[in-house]
Amino acid sequence: MKKCTSSADWMVRNLHYRVETLFPILDPEIAKTISTCMQIQLHDNVKARILDLEQKNHYKKDTNDIAVRAQIETYYYIRRKEEARLQSIKVSEN
Repeated sequence: MKKCTSSADWMVRNLHYRVETLFPILDPEIAKTISTCMQIQLHDNVKARILDLEQKNHYKKDTNDIAVRAQIETYYYIRRKEEARLQSIKVSEN
């Protein structure tokens, strides 16, 4: 499946003075990282909000007992990924 990223911000104030772009993610590893980060965002049950049809900004309710705060989880995901990358470089140098 082809993955793309865009700068879409469909707010009225942006439609006349900006150019929105869409571009493919060609590197499979980067595409996987983006997908994982998006899944983390979608599973946030601490700070996530739902914007309803009346433009009310309610906290997302979840029955999951485990708290998932996307900002923290994304940080640790990227940190573990980088630590693993650095470890593999260290091993290959020896």
